[in-house]
Amino acid sequence: LLPQRVLSQFKLSPGERENRIMTWWADHRSLAREQSVLEYLKLAQDLEMHGVNYFDIRNKKGTELDLGVDALGFNIYEKSDRLSPKV
Repeated sequence: LLPQRVLSQFKLSPGERENRIMTWWADHRSLAREQSVLEYLKLAQDLEMHGVNYFDIRNKKGTELDLGVDALGFNIYEKSDRLSPKV
């Protein structure tokens, strides 16, 4: 269920991934629901795409792009790559 981007970012075999997930789950399963949500949010806020709203735009040449708006400003992205803003 992990996105391909995550799979390619962490070069682990399927067995290694499963072991890491099971270990992390075992370490955190005793947390209260509220504490679990806070831990999840701490992880999510560090993701590159967290908090970005995307809007369809076109440049002067008519190329379809995405405008990413977040708390730090604006970025323009290729439709196929929302991780690396265009310069």
